[in-house]
Order: sequence, then structure tokens, then C-alpha cells
Amino acid sequence: MTEPSLPPSLHVGTLSLRDLGPVKVTEEWTWHSRRNRWALRLKLYPDVPEGGPISSPTDAYVLASPKYPEGSVSIHPAETDGIEGTYPHMVYGPSLDERKPWRKEGLCLNHPRHNLGRLGGGEEPKDRHGQLKWYVQRALRWYELASVGKLLQDGEHFTLPVRPTVSHRFLHWQPTVAFHENEGWLHEWDGAVQGGQCSFGAMGNNLLVVRRYRTNAGSAVKRISWGGYIDDLPNADVTGRWVRLPEVPVTEKWRPPKTWGELRAVCNHQDVNLDVHLRNVLPRRKENFILLVGFPIPDRVGEAPKQMHWWGAVVQFDNGEGSYQTNDDDPICWLRSRNWSPMEVSTRGKLNKSLSTDTILLIGAGALGSTLSELLVRGRARKLFVMDRDTLEAGNLVRHTLSLDEVGQNKAEALATRLESLSPNVEVYGCPQHFPPSNDRWKKKVRKADIVIDCTAEAETLRQLRSFEWEEKKLFFSLSISAQARRLYVSSAFASSFPVDAFDERMEPWYYVEGEESADKELPWEGTGCHHPVFEARQDDITALISPALKWMEQQLQEASEKGPGAVEPRLKVIEHTKDRLGVQVGSLSDYFEEERLPEHG
Repeated sequence: MTEPSLPPSLHVGTLSLRDLGPVKVTEEWTWHSRRNRWALRLKLYPDVPEGGPISSPTDAYVLASPKYPEGSVSIHPAETDGIEGTYPHMVYGPSLDERKPWRKEGLCLNHPRHNLGRLGGGEEPKDRHGQLKWYVQRALRWYELASVGKLLQDGEHFTLPVRPTVSHRFLHWQPTVAFHENEGWLHEWDGAVQGGQCSFGAMGNNLLVVRRYRTNAGSAVKRISWGGYIDDLPNADVTGRWVRLPEVPVTEKWRPPKTWGELRAVCNHQDVNLDVHLRNVLPRRKENFILLVGFPIPDRVGEAPKQMHWWGAVVQFDNGEGSYQTNDDDPICWLRSRNWSPMEVSTRGKLNKSLSTDTILLIGAGALGSTLSELLVRGRARKLFVMDRDTLEAGNLVRHTLSLDEVGQNKAEALATRLESLSPNVEVYGCPQHFPPSNDRWKKKVRKADIVIDCTAEAETLRQLRSFEWEEKKLFFSLSISAQARRLYVSSAFASSFPVDAFDERMEPWYYVEGEESADKELPWEGTGCHHPVFEARQDDITALISPALKWMEQQLQEASEKGPGAVEPRLKVIEHTKDRLGVQVGSLSDYFEEERLPEHG
């Protein structure tokens, strides 16, 4: 294959390095086809103390995309004349069987807003003149901080050492392990044994989910409280062992163990005998098994540990040799492991805390209910009861979150199954009845709800919400949508029953507006024959209205948490599309009535 020509943009980037005094190009750009990267060897002269762990000069390689300045840029220590050991804020590149002049570990340089903001340089430039120079400048500063042990500083977010995921040619099964550990759970491990058995749920896409921890004798240590989806998973046909350490298992300079001998040494240093725990399983089952290595971690550097973290590894059985590959020189096949606790999986976006801790009763699993409930679950809602007696029809799919797979099923039960598949931590119960429930079991369930959300747009449901014996006050919300999804009405109240009279009083002028807008307009019909007309509304219009409605509901919950639930008086919020349908706004009766005719309750 013909070697590609050096992109002109990389040539321009290299010229920018001339302005950096402590940098010298020692080898020009070379093409590495297996990595699809250009490589440039540099000699760096960081300002480091003499006799320290890092010498100056030190050699490193810049790896750049052929589309530079698009694509990635990374800097790796050279195999010869580069730094030795592993430091915090180093990352592993892809594992490829090739000989290369740089180390697999690269410097973590491209997070200017977080821990590494003190490397300087501001935001990463995206132009061909500045990007390469920016990375090299930050690499120099990285070496200087590493030389004096300041890559991790008190108060910064704690960073785990990165484990290499070893590619074993004959190991075809390398699952990802998901565990569940929250802040504040660390005390649950106080006084527990150092190791034992663990069991997993088998999930698709090569995933194992930790369910239980037991002692070697089989006594319960800890059972994980997952959501309904994971509770229903089949048991994984794999042996699991766990061992718990008092500290992060690292060797010198923050490097995780690469071999079983190194892991033994780390465990011995922390007064844990790894072989004792391995021997409890080795003679019993002659096949690969999973070992979990747990240890406590803090939220920030310098703080006390707050939760457990787990690393997984495959312990391999060699059928040819008839033994497990756990000799001192055998490499560890570390697995990817992820914490699926609610705090971890919702960091990219979560709702008000009340929506994640309170039990929610959702009445109506149609277009509004299915869309709203999906936003609730994705926002970290943990427990929902869904009620609807209707069956999903193919025509519903125009504006429903369910699919053809659920046509013919009860909406509430099918929606509950779907919602549980959206989060590992949510429990959703579907009731194929209209409100109020007809049996004592479901009456007991709905009375436990802290928040009641009606999405039926039926006056009879509101009357039933008023007459039902709730036993204690609830935070009520009622959502209804107008014809063609012009606007969404959201009412709220904290009461011992739904205040229908206050609701009707606020809605009465809007009923008039709706009647004027819909006069002489024929609703669409579905199918042929003498059938009921159907309600016309597009899914994109519904979603656009529900999003600000949910934010308003959050505001009511925030007010209730700050001032007490009694501060939430009966209110009505109207959210409507702008005339061009390209946005939404708060609806006002003043847009439809002259001021002297404006109703008192708008």
C-alpha cells in the first residue's frame, strides 16, 4: 500500500512548535497504517527538579489524525528515552499487536475545565496553527506536575488509575461488569468478610450485572436493589468470586497490577491473602470465572472514602495444561467495569430530587402519559405505578412511545415493561384498570404514591380523584392537551383530594377559547363505518409542550420542598405553541379576551 502524503495542515502545525523553546523535533512525521495515525518524535525539556522521577530532556511521540486538525491528537512517552512508570492522568490507547516506538499509555491532556485546567492553555484550539502547539505545551506542564507529585491535588475530583484491557487471542469472552454502589453505602461493608462468592444477571451485549455478594459458605453479605428489568434477567452461568481491599490496588506511580504476581504483592501489602480466596473456587469448576476486586474510593482527592468501587477480571482455565493461569507471570485480563448506581448513570441529566425519591402514580398511559413517563424515568424517577385499561392500537403509534411489538397489549402493562428497560434502577408497575382501582391490592399501592399525575383528560377521572379515600395529602398534577396539540394545560395542587371546583374555575375561560377555535371543524375518523372520531395531534407537538410542562412541575416540587407542600396552592399553567409552531410560550387569556372581559381566574 502506498504511504499517504503528509497533510499540509500537519506541516503548518509542526512549524508552530518553533516558538516553543523546550521542544525539539528529532524525527519527522511517519505514517502508521494500523493505527491510521501520523507520528512525530519530540524531545521535550520540561522544567523538573534534578534527581527526580522525570528527567529532562525526555522523549515523546505525538500521534495525529490524517484529518488534522479534525480527529484526535495524543501524546505518548517514547519506549526508549521516555518516562518510566505510570502516573495519574494517563490513559491507555487501543490494544494492537504491533511493535511501536511509543508506550501504550498516553498523557491525559484534553480536559481543560476539570482537574487538568491548571495545565494552562485554556480551551483546545481547533485550528491547524494552534492545536498541536496547545497539546505540546500542556504535555510540558504535565511532566512538570508529575515530577513533583502534583498531578492529583486535594479538592480535585478523584481519578481512578486506568487499567489496561489485555487482548487475549484465545479468550473470546470478555464481558463488561456492571455493579451498584452509592455514596453512603460504604458503612454496609464495615465488619464484612474480605471475600466470597458473587452472582450475576446475564444481560445482552456481553454484560454481567452483579446481583449478590455472599461469604464462601454461602451466607448473605449484600443483595443489590436493582430495578425491575435487571431483577427479571436470567442468572448468568458463570462462577463469581470477590475480594475486598482497604485501598486502591496500585503498584508504584499509580499503576494497576498487570500480572497475577503484581496483584498478589499488592494484596499482601494490604494484608489480604489473594490465594486463599482463589483456592475456594479453583478446584470446583474447571472453566473461566470472574473475580471482582473491590476497594473504597473518595469523591475528591484528600477526602475520606465514600463508596466501594469494583474491578473485574477473567480468571482463565487452560484446558491444555489443566490449570488456571494465575501464576506470577501470567497477565491479568482486566474487564471493563461500570457503576450503574442512580447517582452515576444520571449525571448527564436528572430531574428534581423529589421525582427520584418519591413514588409516582401515573393515570393514563396514552400519548401524554407515555411521553411524560419516559422523561421521568430518564430523569431518574425510581418508582412508578401506571394505570390504564385501554389496549394499544396500531393507530396509537403515531404519537406513542410503544411499538408494533406491543400492539394488542394493555397500555399500562406494556409501558411498564418499556420504562423498566430505560434504566437499571427503576421499578414500574402496570395496572390494566382505570382509576380508581377495583381491588384492595392496587388501592393499597396507589395510596402509597407521593405524587399523582393524571394524563387522561377525562372529567370523570378528576371526580374520582376527588372522591377517592387517599388517607393523606398528595401533590396532584393534571395534564390535558387541546385539539391538534395547540396547547397543554397543567394544573397542580397539594390536597387530600383533587380540587375539581378550583380546576374547573380556572379552566372555564379556556374551555370557551377551545370551543371557539374548534367550532365547525370536523375531527378526523379512523377506519370506515360508524366509529368515533379520533383526536388529532402530532408527536413532535406533544413532546414540545410536555418538556416545559415538566420543568414547571419541577418548580412546584422545588417550592414544596423549600416552603412545605402546603405552599403549593391550586394553580394552572398553560403552555401553547407559537403561531408559526416553531416554539412554545406561556398561554395568556389576555391574548383571547379584551381586558374588561378578562375572567378573574386566568
